[in-house]
Amino acid sequence: LCGASGTLQGIHGELRRTYGSEVVSLQPRVPSQLKHRPRRIFTNREARLKALIDDACEAQAKGQPVLIGTRKILDTERIAQALEARGVAHAVLNAKHHAEEAEIVSRAGQPGAVTVSTNMAGRGTDIGLAPGVAELGGLRVLMFEPHEASRIEWQLFGRAGRQGAPGVAQAYVYVLDELLAHALGPLYVRSVPVVGWLYTQPWLMSAWLKLAQALLQRKAAGQRRRLAEREETVSNQLSFSD
Repeated sequence: LCGASGTLQGIHGELRRTYGSEVVSLQPRVPSQLKHRPRRIFTNREARLKALIDDACEAQAKGQPVLIGTRKILDTERIAQALEARGVAHAVLNAKHHAEEAEIVSRAGQPGAVTVSTNMAGRGTDIGLAPGVAELGGLRVLMFEPHEASRIEWQLFGRAGRQGAPGVAQAYVYVLDELLAHALGPLYVRSVPVVGWLYTQPWLMSAWLKLAQALLQRKAAGQRRRLAEREETVSNQLSFSD
């Protein structure tokens, strides 16, 4: 068992326990030019959406292509409506139109293109930069909300800055995001109206996000482990019956 992936960060232990496989880090072939901007944090859901749309409009105005990533199909539709209200031409990939997705995402690097996508849509298709786009800063990737694992976030960010090309990655966080509320529970949710302003501090939100993702990944790892154990039990039972 072997393979290569740019998004194995944080699961070395699980791969070792589950498959007995080690992870070896290799330096990239060429130095990365991806600019990872500081995370933007909001105490208001609509303020986050407006800031993201403003960012997309600013990039499109100078001809820089934009890829907006979300966790949910509903959010792609909300963002698309907001872009339409601002008169911004855009394409949407949300795993509803599989046949067209590879073609749409392949055009996401064209000058001024704005593409809204769920994290599963269009995967496996490289986004090439059109001539002149690199001089504008490359592809700008905007992550609308946190994901269950940092490696999933890096799958999105990794759509920009491919093979040493320039690119920009920007994350947006709402302090009462569904992922944070679900992972951290009622105590966290009740504290937001009281000290929500404090959670806009990057160092503290970074800690909350790491904790939330760790809790979610621990739960997911446990589910995968139980599934693997069940499959092994069934396999042994079938072998015995033969």
